[in-house]
Amino acid sequence: MIDELTQDLDLYKLMSDPYATNEEADAAIDAFLNDVVDLRKKHRIANIVVCVHTNRPGGHRAVMISRGESSIVAMMATQLYRRFAVPLLRSLAPTEDEG
Repeated sequence: MIDELTQDLDLYKLMSDPYATNEEADAAIDAFLNDVVDLRKKHRIANIVVCVHTNRPGGHRAVMISRGESSIVAMMATQLYRRFAVPLLRSLAPTEDEG
């Protein structure tokens, strides 16, 4: 499932097209997050961290929500940071030869 979501470049390009208006983008984010909260209840998922990003006229918007026990949610958010942000920051840092 994860590979399907990350490897379908045509779908990604389609979903990356900006919304026509900021209001449309905000409504899409709200609807998506409401669906996630409902699915959390349906499938009995105790702790979630969800980050979403939409392209919109003149820019973008990123939103994060979390639900559940705060120490577990904090640990999950830390894992996300370590998995995605740390490698990116390391790749952008100057090497010893550059710095």
